[in-house]
Amino acid sequence: MRSASLTALLALAMSLLASLSFAQARTDKPLILYVGYAPGGGYDGYARLISRHMGRHVPGNPTIIVQHRPGAGSVALANDLYTTLPRDGSVFGMFSNSLHLWEVLGQENIRFMSARFNWIGRVTDADDVMVMRPDAGSSSLTDARAREFTIGVPGATSSPALTIGAVNIVLGTKFRMITGYTGSAETRLAVERGEIDGTQGILWSVDGAWVRKNGLKVIYRVSATPIVRLEAVPALEQLAETSEQKTLLRFFTSFTDVGRAVTAPPGVPPERVRALRGAFGATMTDGGFVAEAEKSGLRIAPLDGERLQELVTATASLSEEQKRMARVAAGVASSTAK
Repeated sequence: MRSASLTALLALAMSLLASLSFAQARTDKPLILYVGYAPGGGYDGYARLISRHMGRHVPGNPTIIVQHRPGAGSVALANDLYTTLPRDGSVFGMFSNSLHLWEVLGQENIRFMSARFNWIGRVTDADDVMVMRPDAGSSSLTDARAREFTIGVPGATSSPALTIGAVNIVLGTKFRMITGYTGSAETRLAVERGEIDGTQGILWSVDGAWVRKNGLKVIYRVSATPIVRLEAVPALEQLAETSEQKTLLRFFTSFTDVGRAVTAPPGVPPERVRALRGAFGATMTDGGFVAEAEKSGLRIAPLDGERLQELVTATASLSEEQKRMARVAAGVASSTAK
């Protein structure tokens, strides 16, 4: 009898705790989704899509407002999320999917530890490609080994800058990066105007129509994952000639698995992290969200927050020698930027 009563009391206590946890996670005030780039790029498109649907799945059904905090290839936003922005679950952000790599590589202006962020979820992986103007005179990496081509990137710490620096060192190309662009929208305009020969950081799922409209040549795809209509385009990893090169390129292109991810500051109460992760997961299968993504041509390939957290935490798996070589490539990515 006592055992049954004790079981009932424990069940009631757990129910009350669950209700309290839900109540603590509930919010009626607007949430802010910060984007580390200027409006008009791929991050902006996904952030606005999420903001229109995710609030329905957050306890309290709050409005989600998108705000932009560009700077240093989105490092400024990541630093602010880690150090100064509220830790009550009212703010979260989308920043460059390569910043956890820059942290491993020792980027000086980074003031965060990626593994301590609360990763909420990924809306899609990154189907990044390198494209060149048809009049640039380049149709493959072989041409880029012979002479210099100017490539526009959104900041010296962006994932395109990191990748291109690695390609220069590992594969011997002569790409010269032009930084200072606030996002992919500006680099696309620079390509159209002939200011630069090409750009990377173009998401095929978002910008494929723009690539075809301008007759651009796709030089390589960053991810090893095949892309529909680009089956004949080589992945960077396939261009490696040695196992060492393949290991390094796999490290530098791993940002594609992080993709367009939503991140909350460290120190957010666990129940609010669970609420945000649950709301994000529900959004990814929400009928209205899926329909709008399809209508907008935005690719959806979600990953839950727990698995994303593990992926980011496990990044630093290179040997010390491989890290040394990777730092050389990362240094080139920064020092060659003009």
